Amino acid sequence: MDEKLPASISKSRRGIPKHLDEIIMHLLAKNPHDRFYSNARAVINALRTKQLGSFLIGADAKGSYLIPQGNMHVGRSAEQDMLYNAIEKLNTSDKLKPSAVFMIKGTDGVGKTHLLRKIKEKAENYTEKIHISSIEFPSEESVIVSWWNDVQKILDANDLPSVILIDNFHLLTEPTLKNEINFFMKNIIIRGGNNSLYSGLKPVVMCITCSEDYCCRDGGTSPSVHTMNLHPFTKDEMETYLKFTPAFKKQKISSKWLDVLYSRTEGIPREFCEHLQKLDSDGVL
Repeated sequence: MDEKLPASISKSRRGIPKHLDEIIMHLLAKNPHDRFYSNARAVINALRTKQLGSFLIGADAKGSYLIPQGNMHVGRSAEQDMLYNAIEKLNTSDKLKPSAVFMIKGTDGVGKTHLLRKIKEKAENYTEKIHISSIEFPSEESVIVSWWNDVQKILDANDLPSVILIDNFHLLTEPTLKNEINFFMKNIIIRGGNNSLYSGLKPVVMCITCSEDYCCRDGGTSPSVHTMNLHPFTKDEMETYLKFTPAFKKQKISSKWLDVLYSRTEGIPREFCEHLQKLDSDGVL
């Protein structure tokens, strides 16, 4: 029995689009793992968008074709640019620059953690020139103690500027550590209290996510403290998000469907994304 694949259909029939030819040949592969797509929905999306690579078996399982391509961060570009700029300033000059605290506030699911991850990815481009330390609350006590010890070592070394990332600060329940971090913010970042204690300290950029009702007790009105209030998506932002995904890239999105999507998710990014994934798994998209 001849197990060879048939010749490409474009060789026997002119005018066949290249993307269609490639999809057919992948679907004819003998080994299922070589067939490129894991289900019919992925094939339909690949045919419709011509974005073949976005619907590979691994990518399809993760729903990556429902995520905006590139480094697109819909509805958060101003906040992202401001934070990226703070990171880049640490990297571009040896001059002493002022430290700063960025308080990123918002309701659950509005994208605070996602934004913090973007900032960490940015900072990781400069690991030879800056220190990075991050923690997410709640965490095990041993993890918290280890993280705080690392922060102290970074400050004691004082050889490079630092980026300190704290996610869900409002969920930190241990009062002693919370007081220590507030003291750190006041005396090191905001330069209040006994400045001589930290004279000559390399600049520190501190990004903290917290609930929208959390109040920075120490220095909350200082020019070194920047508060970012993240809001749910508007309907226009939801449409922009969809248009930058491989699945919806060239589709016309009806305003009626957007209205329904908005009413069901209230524009909360996490709920919006979860709803898209459910619609996709149900074969509705």
